[in-house]
Amino acid sequence: MFDTKKVNLLGIRDQMRMSNVERWQIMRTHRQQNVAEHTCNVMLIAMDIIENWEHNPDQSGRPEEGIPAFRNAVLMTALYHDLAEVVLGDLPSPLKDALSGPARENLRAIEQTIEPRYVVNGLAADVLKAADLMDAIHFLRELGQDEHAMNVKMKLGKKFDAVMRNTRAYTLREAMETTYANLASGKQTFLEDLV
Repeated sequence: MFDTKKVNLLGIRDQMRMSNVERWQIMRTHRQQNVAEHTCNVMLIAMDIIENWEHNPDQSGRPEEGIPAFRNAVLMTALYHDLAEVVLGDLPSPLKDALSGPARENLRAIEQTIEPRYVVNGLAADVLKAADLMDAIHFLRELGQDEHAMNVKMKLGKKFDAVMRNTRAYTLREAMETTYANLASGKQTFLEDLV
């Protein structure tokens, strides 16, 4: 039986195995995405959301601890948000959703024993969830290969819309919308643009 009271500290060697854990096992895509790539993308997206929010002249709804501390908390949480998958693998969301009662609680308990782990609440959790969903939507938009992938992308879009609706700070919602729009159809830079 798994000891859910024990802390399982994963060292750097284990952490680096995030690049070995494939995502989207039940999805047809043009190429695989791994957890390390996803983690980096979530961090980049979260950073963009926070930068858009920081540059909004409307200061309402800002975190009490200030933007720099907020940014650090979100980025540290993003860095480790899927670390448990090094041990568990990337369990498909439909499987997680199908689990109920003791099975679901046992899985959560196991995930919570994996360290390092950072937890955020409130607006920081909203940024992390939005960034996580944006990466998934973007990946499937760019590399989803069939109707099933497009259907999953649509379902993820509905989840993203719910995160947006439930985010209390209006200016943060605006920042999320800006990042989402830029991710979908923002300007791309080419070498000839730089010379």
